[in-house]
Amino acid sequence: MIDNDIKLTTFLTTKNKERDVEETRIHRQGRKNYLKYIEMEGIIREYSHVFRIILNELEQDGKSEGHTIGHFVKRYNDHEHNNFTFFQKGIDINQQVRQENLKKN
Repeated sequence: MIDNDIKLTTFLTTKNKERDVEETRIHRQGRKNYLKYIEMEGIIREYSHVFRIILNELEQDGKSEGHTIGHFVKRYNDHEHNNFTFFQKGIDINQQVRQENLKKN
């Protein structure tokens, strides 16, 4: 009878320890998720702050005229498209010069 009590006590102690470990793992994962959430909140706050600064600068320059983010993004995309077009023209001219040089040689 005593042997069974010892075995039962050992079993229950072990089972409870496993639950403590599992619970600790779950809590640890929860803390990691919470820290990621806090980090992402901080990043979003920083981006929002920088974006507000950009919009304020544009308004002070008289270029924003109260436009929304959509207008700002469109302007940025147009600017990038123009930059790419100029870059592509440079590449084309460079290729033409190389072809002319090859013809001369």
